[in-house]
Amino acid sequence: MSGKSKPAVGAAGGNRVERGAMSAHPSYSTVRAQSQPVHACSGQVVGQVLGGVFSKTVRASVHFLRRPPAIAFDMVSLREAWEAGARAVDVHDVETGRHYMAGLDVIRRLGFELDRGFGRQVALPLERWTVSGGRAARQLALLEVEP
Repeated sequence: MSGKSKPAVGAAGGNRVERGAMSAHPSYSTVRAQSQPVHACSGQVVGQVLGGVFSKTVRASVHFLRRPPAIAFDMVSLREAWEAGARAVDVHDVETGRHYMAGLDVIRRLGFELDRGFGRQVALPLERWTVSGGRAARQLALLEVEP
């Protein structure tokens, strides 16, 4: 090995990945090009657009509106998702495993605007969503293990 060559990955002293090395691999660059992050007005990443679907993962007990029962989105995130090519929204509730699906056009047409201290939002009532999957949420007894 010459003085300027680098040891193979996994060899002593050569187990770190060079910056940008993963992006040179075709499968990594393809995935990155297809998936676009979506931000809220605060700049925080709230989801991603992949294959025309804006996907967002939430905890319903924290993120769903209670009155009226609805799912709300930051106006900035909806606009950014639309511009990235999204035409549908998939909200995954990690507490129940359920997926809530709706078209972005449905959210725009049937949603209502609100501002409850988190910036301007658009909310779509829960009865307007197509719900799939999931399991019934239940409280585990002390020392009980979920099957």
